[in-house]
Amino acid sequence: FAEPARLSSVLEPYQGQVAIAVINGPSNTVLSGNHAALQSVIQRLEAEGIETHPMTVSHAFHSPLMEPMLDSFEQIAQEIQFKALQLPLVCNLSARLLQVGETMDAGYWRQQTRGTVQFSAGMQTLAQAGYDTFVEVGPSTTLINMGKRNLANSGGTWLASLRQEQNDWQVLLNSVATLYTVSHAFHSPLME
Repeated sequence: FAEPARLSSVLEPYQGQVAIAVINGPSNTVLSGNHAALQSVIQRLEAEGIETHPMTVSHAFHSPLMEPMLDSFEQIAQEIQFKALQLPLVCNLSARLLQVGETMDAGYWRQQTRGTVQFSAGMQTLAQAGYDTFVEVGPSTTLINMGKRNLANSGGTWLASLRQEQNDWQVLLNSVATLYTVSHAFHSPLME
């Protein structure tokens, strides 16, 4: 729970082992990488009074550990026929609003696998573009909560597709009903 700039000196000795994987908010940064090196980084952070919280993940995504598979991944991804965007979409690598007609190719997905996710900046991009209706498509409301923290003063409509321990269909139908009543909701870009 620290801003990326504060982490740079701690991460310096671990280049090639640990990286900033995601910037979820001004003081919410996710680190990823080699387990032993990451434990050393965590010890240093906690010694400096920085609170940490482990995440349960299957792989060290967005870290140097992804590099050995990137060539193969991109080669396989090149077999996919990518289509141009039909809706605007915020790129999580640059926080740039991609426009209808742009295409995310195999090279893009290679960068997405290794690069730092700019969730916080992406939320700012959406707010600056005037969007105020957000739907999280996923099994929980984790991103809704992070999005709200990033746009604390903007209000907006925040909807879930699913909520843990609630009836899936009821949650989805309630959100669809709310979307129906919000006239501009169907023009909102997606955030990958």
